[in-house]
Amino acid sequence: MQSPRWLIVASSALLLAALIIAAACGGGSKEEPSVSNPDEVVTATLPNPLPNPVIVGPAQVPGTTTTYTVQENDSLSAIAGQFGVTVEAIMEANGITDPAALAVGQVLTIPGVSEEPPDVVAETPEPVPTSAPPAATDEPPPPSSGDVYIVQEGDIPETIAAQFGITADELMAANGITDPSSLQIGQELIIPEPQQ
Repeated sequence: MQSPRWLIVASSALLLAALIIAAACGGGSKEEPSVSNPDEVVTATLPNPLPNPVIVGPAQVPGTTTTYTVQENDSLSAIAGQFGVTVEAIMEANGITDPAALAVGQVLTIPGVSEEPPDVVAETPEPVPTSAPPAATDEPPPPSSGDVYIVQEGDIPETIAAQFGITADELMAANGITDPSSLQIGQELIIPEPQQ
């Protein structure tokens, strides 16, 4: 038979362990903290005005899809980026297990996008002029000497100079041109006064 002393020591150790655990867990007290002034209670308030929402990714409309035919050098990540979807979404929609196993000509279903191709930009209509533009002519009227002439398609120094009664050499010298074939469409040329 064991001595009662051992039983008293074991019971005391269990009681002490239970008290330590109870103290560590808050002593078992269920009292709510008292608030002496309710105006001092911190509460969350919404900012005024509310901030604009931030969109962190492209919106995908469930049930909409389009198709894409794989081209040479395509990758799933490049295709996903082009359509604004994830690689995983394309793999799941097409039953692809190896993202590197694309074949040229393979038709992929692209989930979450409309039928319109992603790079199509709607054309902006031309603005309607408020006044009628001047009548178009085949050639602009020649400016008088000392004016500026804009080089047109097919112009060469000789034809431009002839319009103003000057020589090609005079035209080229006034504009610092050394190579007569260097004229460019849209280039501005100064028309010098004819030498007498």
